[in-house]
Amino acid sequence: MAYCTKCGMELDANGNCFCTQLNPLEEEKILADKEDKRKEKEKEKAEKKARKKAEKAARRKKQENPELADLPADDPEVILAKHNDLRKKMNKIVAVVVVCVLAVLLICLGFGALTGAYKKPVKNIVKAINKEDASYAVEAMFNDVSEGVMRNRASESGLSWDVYLDITNGFIKKAKKDDKIKKVKAEIVAKQKLAGSNLKKVEDFYEDKYGIEVKKAYEVEVNFTLKKKNGNEETVTAWLCIAKLKDGGWKYCPECTEFESEDFGFIEAAARFK
Repeated sequence: MAYCTKCGMELDANGNCFCTQLNPLEEEKILADKEDKRKEKEKEKAEKKARKKAEKAARRKKQENPELADLPADDPEVILAKHNDLRKKMNKIVAVVVVCVLAVLLICLGFGALTGAYKKPVKNIVKAINKEDASYAVEAMFNDVSEGVMRNRASESGLSWDVYLDITNGFIKKAKKDDKIKKVKAEIVAKQKLAGSNLKKVEDFYEDKYGIEVKKAYEVEVNFTLKKKNGNEETVTAWLCIAKLKDGGWKYCPECTEFESEDFGFIEAAARFK
């Protein structure tokens, strides 16, 4: 069964259609009528879609603002309500963006803190040496509990804490003078996590001396560059014990560090607190 491609009517037995027998004007009118019907259907479809959209918006407006439901769209109160709704949506979007940005920053900062916090005690020991200020050494080695123990011991020796720090500053100055050191730089080049008997040694020390729990500990390999007063530089390497205390973060443990040479008097002077 075949149909005419122009008017859509069924072809006769000979494959002919009545519309082909029409004159050009009649044929053009048929095609124009078909196009008008197609456009009318599209228009009705678009209008139906617009009505549904308007009805949905009206229902939403009635739910959100029932007191404005019967007002026309151009009413000032309706316009103001739409403006407020838009502003609320924008505020929500901005808030979500801000939260996401802050989350990313916190993750980055937290990751940086987790991966580099063990370096801080070494940095503070170097500051204590360069600034000849033992308070940095105190921060490098003690938390609140262990510092309190050391303060009590100084007091029992008849020394105020400030005097005790000044005495330590004097040891630092003397060590630098003896070794002709002008400035110290430190670079951590390796680390290894302590386990087994090596970790237990550190745990026992903090437990016995301060009653503090150790969460984990590292030995860190540090290259110390010593800038001498004559302008020369010398590099010495040592493995330092760094322990993470349950309350207090990472701390340098001089009692658990063994130097293989006498080249580290400048560190021992800063960490002379016993």
